[in-house]
Amino acid sequence: MNKDNYRDNPEQPATQENGNSQPAGGAEIETAAVSDAEFEAQIDALTESGDGEAPAPAAGGPPPRKKGMSRKFRYGSTSTIVTVVVIVAVFLLNIVAGILNDRYPLSLDLTKEKLFSMSDESAKVAANVKEDVEVLVFYPEEYFASSTTDTAASSILRQFYELMPQVEAKSGGHVKTTYIDLTANPTLATKYSKYDVATQDILFLAASGKYQKANLNDLAQTSSSSYSYSQTITGSNVEKTVASKLNIISSEYTPVVTILTGHEEASAVVSGVQSLLGSNNYEVRELDITGSEDIGDDVNTLVIAGPTKDFTSDEIKRIREWLNNDGKMGRNLMVFVNYTGECPNLYDFLNVEYGIEVTDNVVMESDPSRQYSYNSFYTYADVADSDYTIEISGSKKVLTMVTRQLLTHKDSSTSNTLFNTDLITFSDKARLMKMQDATGKSDESQAAGDNLSSLAFDPEETPVIGAAMATKWDTGENNEELSTRVFVSGSADLVNSSIISQMRTVYNGDMVLGVMNGVTGNEDSVNISTLSLERETLEIDGKLALWLGFGVFTIGLPVITLVICLIVFLRRRHL
Repeated sequence: MNKDNYRDNPEQPATQENGNSQPAGGAEIETAAVSDAEFEAQIDALTESGDGEAPAPAAGGPPPRKKGMSRKFRYGSTSTIVTVVVIVAVFLLNIVAGILNDRYPLSLDLTKEKLFSMSDESAKVAANVKEDVEVLVFYPEEYFASSTTDTAASSILRQFYELMPQVEAKSGGHVKTTYIDLTANPTLATKYSKYDVATQDILFLAASGKYQKANLNDLAQTSSSSYSYSQTITGSNVEKTVASKLNIISSEYTPVVTILTGHEEASAVVSGVQSLLGSNNYEVRELDITGSEDIGDDVNTLVIAGPTKDFTSDEIKRIREWLNNDGKMGRNLMVFVNYTGECPNLYDFLNVEYGIEVTDNVVMESDPSRQYSYNSFYTYADVADSDYTIEISGSKKVLTMVTRQLLTHKDSSTSNTLFNTDLITFSDKARLMKMQDATGKSDESQAAGDNLSSLAFDPEETPVIGAAMATKWDTGENNEELSTRVFVSGSADLVNSSIISQMRTVYNGDMVLGVMNGVTGNEDSVNISTLSLERETLEIDGKLALWLGFGVFTIGLPVITLVICLIVFLRRRHL
């Protein structure tokens, strides 16, 4: 009897020795053939139902099936376990990837100027931060996070948002960025009131107490129209600003600057100097020069901030001796001239000893595009190209309000031991007017009435100078170069606190700070250029990065994996 006969009638008698399976009556019984698959299915059904056990096979037949887990159950369990393991692995991979990205940010930057990548220079600055520094951004974080590169302004915000995690990582965790919405949390303005912060300010605050301030507007390079009614973003200063502020706050050298008072100085000029320098790694003091207190050997620079009352001969002598420093030099003076001030002793000192003459002429612009608020005495002036103004010379302007004309009398050749350098100049359409006429104190001005411009005259020397530097140098005993520098601005309002803090289309603060950094040796050693916002054809911006990161890797791949696992699971169930 073959195995098919056995499957149809398992209870038939045992086979005879000759292998023929016959009943007692000798009649032959025909049997129906059963396939292997049907046979195994019958055994499975019997085992699963518990109604019986698989009978022992005849000699030479298939081995008995043991009672236990069915084939379906075994394959289905395996598929379920594999599916669960894959799902858990995918989510764990996303969590680990997120943690690693927070600690070691990874991004793909295909922008032309590598807007979203940290330069080697910035990485070096961040790595040199040795104390904890809070970067407090007084603007809602959602504006940064949702920014794309659709507009120049959005690109600036997005670049800052992408840069800071890289800075934090490179600093070894010393730098931490926090976004603060002063509108939603007005009490925080009081907490940071000593730093005079406002919405859109960025405060770099070190654990030691040193701090730097910037503004969101400082992150962009802009150009103004001829009338300065609008401005256009032409480049990014994000990386340059962040690196510069961190570099200064990490510096071990803090120059001491003393503002001389006692001569009815302009309060807006004094506060402007305090705010500008105090926010840029300078210790700013005040000293009433009319008293007997010493200026101090640790002071690097003196500032005369728009006096309207003249200095005495003794006070000039004290300033002269302090600058000379017993022949060692190395000290500096900055003078901001108040147009209403009559200070012949001070002006004579500047002219005789440093070659810079403060004239009685005031500058007026006949070109309307150079006038602020259509006032010919409130003028937009050019920043001359020099070692002190290299970052802002060219198309950038400063606003000078009622400026005394300066004349320089020392050759600009650096081979001379005393030479002058022009720093602010006016257009070829600039004209001059006598101070008495401009202030309406002369008979001529009163006779002219509303036709005051009739008293203007053309300058004898061009270009007309609004600010200049005098450099006096010598060689020391060890053949080192010693120098003293004296800066003179014909306009005290060059550092007017309102202009520096509120007007973003002029570069008064940048110009004065560049000069101060140059004369004190507190120059920013970070050499990072302004980055162009010009687009390339291939660019991964914020929106595309979001789709790649969230859409593809966070959702797409896990969903695809789940579908594959589900298909495998369903197929296994029917095996």
